Amino acid sequence: MLQSLMKQITSSYRRRISADEAKGNFIFVVKHWIDFFPEAGKIFRLEFENKRHDAAIKSIDCRCVGPERPHRHFHIKLKDIKLNKGDGIVLTKQKDRYLLRVVK
Repeated sequence: MLQSLMKQITSSYRRRISADEAKGNFIFVVKHWIDFFPEAGKIFRLEFENKRHDAAIKSIDCRCVGPERPHRHFHIKLKDIKLNKGDGIVLTKQKDRYLLRVVK
């Protein structure tokens, strides 16, 4: 319930980029924030440094907690955007687009 309330109060997804995200050129989306984004596979507009990019949520099967606990991870694959380990990012939803900012 608290997570749902927080999403209603804020219209921004925030996180710090991990080494895996920087290396794989993606942004990890935690599952309780997945409803903030369009459904997996649907292309949406992502703007970064005044440039438009096509992006989509990718759903990935995973067994990182063991074969008896299969689950899914969600990523936004970045094609022409390079983020570094430790970068703080903010994704803000604005009507039909998402604005990506790097913050310190």
